[in-house]
Amino acid sequence: MAEATTPKSSAIVSVGAIFAALSGFSILIITARTLTAEDNAIFLAFWSTLFLITGILSGIQQEVTRAVANESLISRKEESVRPLILGISIGVLASLAFLAVSPLLSHVLETDYPAAFTSLLIACGLTLYAGQVSLLGVLGGNKNWNLFASITSCEALGRLTFITLVALTAATTLRFEIATVIAFALWLLFFLHPQVCRSSHFLVSVSWKKMTRQIGLALAASGATALLINGFPLLMALTTSLDEYKNSADLVMAVSITRAPLLVPIFAFQSVVIAHYVTHPEKRRSTTRTLFLGLSGFALCASPIVALIGPTIMHAVFGASYRSTGMILGILIVDATLLALLVLGGTITIALTNYKACLLGWYTTATVSFVLMLLPFSLEARTLSTLTFGPLLGIAIHFSTILRSDRERRI
Repeated sequence: MAEATTPKSSAIVSVGAIFAALSGFSILIITARTLTAEDNAIFLAFWSTLFLITGILSGIQQEVTRAVANESLISRKEESVRPLILGISIGVLASLAFLAVSPLLSHVLETDYPAAFTSLLIACGLTLYAGQVSLLGVLGGNKNWNLFASITSCEALGRLTFITLVALTAATTLRFEIATVIAFALWLLFFLHPQVCRSSHFLVSVSWKKMTRQIGLALAASGATALLINGFPLLMALTTSLDEYKNSADLVMAVSITRAPLLVPIFAFQSVVIAHYVTHPEKRRSTTRTLFLGLSGFALCASPIVALIGPTIMHAVFGASYRSTGMILGILIVDATLLALLVLGGTITIALTNYKACLLGWYTTATVSFVLMLLPFSLEARTLSTLTFGPLLGIAIHFSTILRSDRERRI
């Protein structure tokens, strides 16, 4: 039975989000403490590549959530599609596409084993992840938040457990990579739960062609999202010499750790946000204002605090090889907030089925960011300027569209 979207359900999802954030942060600490800075830079490139593509596939979850949440608002038609089967099919296609282009990434995926092995490992993870987010989309659309949070928490805690076991036994870059991917299979254990079995057979009243097109639009939007968030360390590696990148592990780590506490919960709450905007159109304006002001307030409070104590904490937690100035860390906190606003705006435009605005905002940001990363400056200068100025136009596009949509609804 579906649960209402209430403060309690939001708290349940928060638990999963917190576990995911803590898991990701802990893994970064473990690998930094276990591997050399150079080897950890390679692991972070793998991590970035994997979660770049899974970030793209998260568009499946957004569209499935919207379609399932909307199912109760429409009359059932003869044509229908099973989201789980469609999602896994898309995951298989994504895996094959990645394997086709993976030779282009061989120089950043090479470990003790050939890059082809790492590429195959990533491809397996993509198919598993596509199935997981399809199921999460159905659960989110039906507001089954307990199971939703259980699956996300299980993946996060499972990955942390596997990574810890590798660190305590025989730590290598490749073994950390295997441990990372295995966690994507844990959602299959939930088929022991009868409600998950029922959700896996859930149908939405739309044709395969239309649903595929809608998911394709969501994937296109998620592609730019993933490039700027999950895949940014990979973009840093691809636009920089390998030696400079390996010697910039502290900057790569700083980018990752300043984002995770904010962006991981934002992504975890996407299904909650979409379901809320679909089922409560009368609250769109007030909800948007609250979310925007809340994130802005976070940046104003957190940035000076992190600038003051961040360097000391980073040195103590990650080791002597990881040093960043307070100014860099403070700027990165503001940058993380800008990206969070961009993610939030894109999620809301998808809930409003305004894919054009979502795509325009994200790809404007991606274009500006890519151009800035190609400028002939140091990696540090390019990274900070890209993360600060890249999202601004996209944020303006998303939120102007949301406010305009609300005005049109009121007329």
